[in-house]
Amino acid sequence: MMLSFDEWNVWFHSNDQDKKIEPWSIAPPQLEDVYTLEDALVVGCLLITLLKHADRVKMACLAQLVNVIAPIMTETGGRAWMQTIFFPFMDASMYGRGTVMAPALDCPTYESTYGEAGYVETVGVYNEEKEEFTVFAVNRNLTDEVEMKVDLRDFEGFVPVDHHIITGAHMKVTNTADEPWNVLPMILPLPAMDGCVANTELPPTPGTSSALPRRPSKMKIQMPCAKLRTGHFWCLAYPVLPGEESRATSTRGRGKGDGD
Repeated sequence: MMLSFDEWNVWFHSNDQDKKIEPWSIAPPQLEDVYTLEDALVVGCLLITLLKHADRVKMACLAQLVNVIAPIMTETGGRAWMQTIFFPFMDASMYGRGTVMAPALDCPTYESTYGEAGYVETVGVYNEEKEEFTVFAVNRNLTDEVEMKVDLRDFEGFVPVDHHIITGAHMKVTNTADEPWNVLPMILPLPAMDGCVANTELPPTPGTSSALPRRPSKMKIQMPCAKLRTGHFWCLAYPVLPGEESRATSTRGRGKGDGD
């Protein structure tokens, strides 16, 4: 038996606002959640979870696309802009195509409401047709960066070709009609390679991404990812605050203060 997620998304911001709508109003704005950078991280984690279960989840539909709990907002007869959650969804759509590779992850943990959980959430996707390997990753730690290593021994010749993050000034920042670029993908330096291992650091929560292909390719400015060529490698993590360094990394992670 396969599974379908009929509708999913973050939804709570508009609850109080909608209670103020007058009865019998004509076409009032409803359920128009304004999403934060924090919400983009939640969506990124959910997309990673859906990818991890791609063997059973064959369909997962984002609930509405425009205005109503949506990644795109518009004004009647006016402007349109991308919400923060647009960017992780865009990344997953563009780079999450192919065969999902379950990571052998080793990372620091913390106690959550549901028991022990890893600070790093990650998954890899191999696109055989394009000869690309993409890693999506999120560092849940709010204060410490995590050193990340991606072991690419089964992808000989793959090198980084692109690396980007989704970032903003703080976790509650939003994109609006007047300030549509508060949260954006940002290009980062390519991950350093040590033999078959790509090395980078995941900054404290806010994001990054990176990738590897087989031929040289231009860096894609518009995406939050890093790419490796000669094979492609992409790594995506969410997010990074302005001014903080970040590089793409892998399936093994350790806290900065942890021992070797």
